Amino acid sequence: MKSLTQKSARQFVGAGVRVVALALILVVFGSSAALAVTRAYVANNMGQSVSVIDTATNSLVTTIPLGANPNAIAV
Repeated sequence: MKSLTQKSARQFVGAGVRVVALALILVVFGSSAALAVTRAYVANNMGQSVSVIDTATNSLVTTIPLGANPNAIAV
């Protein structure tokens, strides 16, 4: 039986890999200057997703589902 620390470490690494992969996808496919200025990417820790918000209109563009507990994003 695995210890709680091992399980937590595995979940943390798995979530980190998903967040980094998402960040790379967003950089590659959303790299135009116009999108970079008008979009905000917000990690929803309890919702297990990332919300894409149009900052010009303050409206939700889309929600990207992720794995467990995303807590940060860097682009």
